[in-house]
Amino acid sequence: MNSIRRVGLFANVEIPGMDEAVRAALAILEAHGVEPHLEKELAEFLQSDLPSGAREELGDRLDMILVFGGDGTFLRAARQLRGGKAPLLGINMGSLGFLTVLKLNGMSELLPRVLEGDYRIQKRMMLRARHLRNDEELGCFRALNDAVIHMSPGNRLVEFKLSLSGQPLGQFRADGLIISTPTGSTAYSMSAGGPVVYPGMDALLATPICPHSFSLRPVVVGGGKQFEILIGERSGMAALSMDGQDSAEVLPGDKLEIRQSRKVIPLLLPPGIRFTTLLQQKLGWAKQGEEEVP
Repeated sequence: MNSIRRVGLFANVEIPGMDEAVRAALAILEAHGVEPHLEKELAEFLQSDLPSGAREELGDRLDMILVFGGDGTFLRAARQLRGGKAPLLGINMGSLGFLTVLKLNGMSELLPRVLEGDYRIQKRMMLRARHLRNDEELGCFRALNDAVIHMSPGNRLVEFKLSLSGQPLGQFRADGLIISTPTGSTAYSMSAGGPVVYPGMDALLATPICPHSFSLRPVVVGGGKQFEILIGERSGMAALSMDGQDSAEVLPGDKLEIRQSRKVIPLLLPPGIRFTTLLQQKLGWAKQGEEEVP
């Protein structure tokens, strides 16, 4: 891999200790002759005169972007970059952290190795969701993890008519429906009973939330397919959330078309970081108890 010369720094400045964490990273960059570029909010927070700009403007001008925070911060950065070419490396200052893969206490060891070219790039697919009413497009949204159609306050259930690339899959009522990428399979979808899907797979997942049918189960389809969701007339008002951020109000009769986006997000993975390792570290995957069962 090529060495890295220009690095952007994004951060959730509301997290305690962010000042010290970012300044430690800046010291490492300076020691390696790397040019830092701060997002505007972070530059103001640090009262720094280093080169800065809006997130949307930085993506294509950099060799790498460091994102300090939790997975929510990472997801927000990925959407705001709009499919920029610079790979993202997440520095975990949250809790679980499937996307912010580098622990803060490991930054001093691994970040210098990354700057010298010891890393892998893994491209992650994004979702595109179109919101239609009477065949008129009201909005188009993107997400890295998932698109969720869920109940609005005061509404008990949402009625869905679900199709796959024009072929009906069925009609059901539930608390909601999650359409996710493989990256999002370890997020809300997994909590709702969906499968874990390896992030490099070309696939989409549909996971119902508390469906009123024992026969309704999560489904995994090829990445070239499209889910069409028609909100039934017996449904109350619902909401569409992209990566946990409310994006649109959805009314009975509205249609949502959700498919793979043309945009991809490149993730930068430091040496030793593997998906299987993350499963074991973050979820205690397949670990046996301390005591053997007699």
